[in-house]
Amino acid sequence: MVNMNTEFASRRQFLAASGTLGLGSIAGCAGKFKQMVRSEPPIERSQPVGDWRQIHADTRNSGHVPEGNGPFTDQPLGSSVRWHYDDAGFRSSLVVADGKVYAGTDGELHAVDAASGRSLWRSRLREGESPLISSTPAVADGRVYLGANDGRVYALNASDGSHEWSYVLESDGWVGAPPTVVEDTAYVASNNSEGDSQGTIAALDAATGTEQWRLPLDGDVESAPAVVDGTVYVSVATAGVDNLLAIDAKTGGRRWGFSAQLRVPGAPAVVDGTVYFGDEDGWLYALDAKTGEIEWQTTPAVGLGPVASSPAVTEEMLYVTDKDEYILKFDRKTGKIRGSMELASGSGTTIQEGLSSSPVVVDGIIYVGGGDQGSSTEGTLYALTPSMKPVAAVSVGTAMNSTPVVVDGIVYVATLDGIYAIGPIQQD
Repeated sequence: MVNMNTEFASRRQFLAASGTLGLGSIAGCAGKFKQMVRSEPPIERSQPVGDWRQIHADTRNSGHVPEGNGPFTDQPLGSSVRWHYDDAGFRSSLVVADGKVYAGTDGELHAVDAASGRSLWRSRLREGESPLISSTPAVADGRVYLGANDGRVYALNASDGSHEWSYVLESDGWVGAPPTVVEDTAYVASNNSEGDSQGTIAALDAATGTEQWRLPLDGDVESAPAVVDGTVYVSVATAGVDNLLAIDAKTGGRRWGFSAQLRVPGAPAVVDGTVYFGDEDGWLYALDAKTGEIEWQTTPAVGLGPVASSPAVTEEMLYVTDKDEYILKFDRKTGKIRGSMELASGSGTTIQEGLSSSPVVVDGIIYVGGGDQGSSTEGTLYALTPSMKPVAAVSVGTAMNSTPVVVDGIVYVATLDGIYAIGPIQQD
């Protein structure tokens, strides 16, 4: 068994020697930014908030919105918590659509006004029961889609939370992977709780929940499938099997599979014909989307620790976090490491602990959560420039392992302490 403490220490020595820590640790810088944080009343908006309908911004899982409207620039600014919705704690990420924030918790889907943080409605998935919702919702065509630990996929009306349909995907497991909705089809995947680690992926009619096809898998799925050009790409979080699969979106037929070094809990990102993902052994991969052939791969020797997050892919770079609470930057064409920054104390000592927040890049600024999910330390939302220069760091209560959502100049994050809306301090 690998001694994780020794491995992490060696990794820091490598990063320091290679110069990728030249900008310093954000953990050391966070204090001065947090001192600028203050609570302010909600902003009144004359225009509706924008949309972020899938967990990683789009059905490719790219995590990149080049023309989005983010709250921060490349200059450090004071930050304010515009509102904090504390009626519940949340274990998954959130989405924003049509002026509403949607997030799930124990048995209920919450809809919150994006401008004010006011509760609009709550919808209980099953009367008299409280199935845990660890699946981030997806919103399409007036419906909210999500899974729960009762093995079901649910579709609710996005306006009032009324139930439209449900589908039993896994009778002996749970649905923790966020759905991906493309045109008239919802692609959903599951975990199995009976010890055989065999999940399922299925395509459902988005309007009725009617099954179009389903495919048993050799392992569990914990993240959102990517759907690009008629192919579904899904990662498998079980060791010793094909951890990345390409599946025909219409028929459910398997096109190719790739076996990584260890589990792949994070979602693949598919951009410009290449599939990008990392595994829990610290490997990072770029595969040809049509054939599954390796374009490049990096080993843990480059300084990447166990990966449970999904990469954000821009025109030139790829950003990924690891469970040792670092964010690293790679050249997306060659796989060469271009920078690294520590986000927190680095106290995650096993692959079950540490950071799993996925970064996103909006209008040239990187947004990512920090905080060790294996500890009681507070969480932090960070904003970084492409050169890994910190421009904001905002405390968000408990550890933040959700994916930030950035729309209409505000960052929304879900934590066990509730939902936060964050923006720059308003100038008088």
